[in-house]
Amino acid sequence: MKSTKTNKKIFRISQNIVVTTIFLDAFFLILVMAVLAFIYMDRLEADLPFGIEILFLVFLGVIALFMVVVALILTKKIDELFAPIDDIVSAIEEIKKGNYDIQISLQENNELKVIGDAVNQMSQEISKQVQLVYECFAFDSLTGLKNFKTSAQEIDDTLFKQNDKIALCLIEINNLKSIGVTKGQMVVEELMQNFADKISACIGNNDHIYSHSPNEIVFLIQGFRSLERVETSVTKLLDLFNSPIDIKNFKVEVHLNIGISIYPSDGKDVATLIKKCDTALFKARESGLGKYAFYNEQLTRDVNYRQQISEQLALAVKNQQLYLKYQPLIDNKNEIYGFEALVRWKSPTFGEISPQVFVANAEESHLIVPIGNWILREACQAQVELKKRFDKQFVISINVSPVQLLQKDFILNLRDIIRETEIDPNCLALEITEGVLIDSSIYLEEVIDYLHKIGAKIALDDFGTGYASLTYLKQIPFDNLKIDKTFVDGIFGPKKDHAIIAMIIQLAHSLDIKVVAEGVEKRRQYEYLKQIATDIFQGYLFSKPLTFDEAAHYVDQFYKVAKSKRIDVFAGSDFQE
Repeated sequence: MKSTKTNKKIFRISQNIVVTTIFLDAFFLILVMAVLAFIYMDRLEADLPFGIEILFLVFLGVIALFMVVVALILTKKIDELFAPIDDIVSAIEEIKKGNYDIQISLQENNELKVIGDAVNQMSQEISKQVQLVYECFAFDSLTGLKNFKTSAQEIDDTLFKQNDKIALCLIEINNLKSIGVTKGQMVVEELMQNFADKISACIGNNDHIYSHSPNEIVFLIQGFRSLERVETSVTKLLDLFNSPIDIKNFKVEVHLNIGISIYPSDGKDVATLIKKCDTALFKARESGLGKYAFYNEQLTRDVNYRQQISEQLALAVKNQQLYLKYQPLIDNKNEIYGFEALVRWKSPTFGEISPQVFVANAEESHLIVPIGNWILREACQAQVELKKRFDKQFVISINVSPVQLLQKDFILNLRDIIRETEIDPNCLALEITEGVLIDSSIYLEEVIDYLHKIGAKIALDDFGTGYASLTYLKQIPFDNLKIDKTFVDGIFGPKKDHAIIAMIIQLAHSLDIKVVAEGVEKRRQYEYLKQIATDIFQGYLFSKPLTFDEAAHYVDQFYKVAKSKRIDVFAGSDFQE
């Protein structure tokens, strides 16, 4: 902009210099002629009559007038000559401002007209390209939905200037990436089209839907009086995807979470509201698949806390602030089957931090990979040491994060750890969650094949809390199945969890899978679980998680008691909070 104005100023100065030069040349010529004439007349003064002098002066005046007229005509011609150039410069300046409708109209049929026509053509081409770019960014090419980010200003200027309440709902398909890995990109594309169509079909007349990211859609609910309307709409939307969708001969399960913020109570502009939606979405993910959450101020404090945890966690790994505890696993023959290794963190800043908080944080930041490798090595060393002390083959059971398990170098790292620690692979059990099965890949099959090849055990953790189908129990050769604590807690409750547990045990045994009951805290829970043929027990009824030295002492004391009396001694009373 500044450059164009400078060029126009230089152009005008050049034009004025030309005109001024013509005037100065004329004036100088007249002045010279006058001086020469007066010198010549002075010499001939005696011989010339007075009338001749007057006539000569008139002649000089006519010449001067003629030259002035010529100068004025030249000035006009110069203006006419420079005017098209001025128009071209002005047009280019407008194009730089983004006004692509400008057109130069020149009557001359010369080089300047050629330049003007070229500028017009350039303006039209730029206009077409700008429109194409706008359409690319304004609409999602896959779903055809408006792009939320490019529509933000429009939403601010129109919807948010009204007095209506508006709910921003950020909808996330959180297993889209794994669907792409296991079923292919074509399935993902058709899924997103199907997803957008289903949501579009169920929205109200005043509601709006936008594409936000490859796996996110924004749904705007407008003009509601109470949050019940929002909850009804969101629940209806989630119900659309309760069942798998048929796409290209696949049954595709869609895992949704929704974060919600409200205009104007949570914010008065798009940027603020979508940020708070994202915060609420984090809470919804924590609550489980198919859950939604409304934003509130406590969520922001929670996010800030987690951010601080993330920063501290990187230091914790570096400064060796993490440590392991070991919870005994007791079999139905009153023997110690083994121990589950549980990671703990005592932060100098926050004190003891719940594994539920920092493990999830580590998975998001991928710190879980170095942490997981450290846990594997430390737990294997502990197993080897217990074997040396007591000459018994205790199984060490270790939780493996899906993030760590699906790393391409997982098998290589595990092989190195087994070699370095000299653990017998038959004494190693890796616990995986149901989520890994749903988001499984070809590489997971390689990992499972390798574990069975070396004799290591595979345990399915927290069975019954997720979406895993019973089909997975037939497809994957699990050695152990761990019944989640929530079922154990409900054994004597009204929901008939005891019948569910009995069915799970019967099914597992028919597939030659051992059953581990987690969270056993009461003597009568233990008695019932033993009665229905549970294989292994774990919980505070037998022992809290122990340090390595405490675990070694536990083993020492356990085997000093007669086998028939061990349960009475080590599980003599109900665990109290």
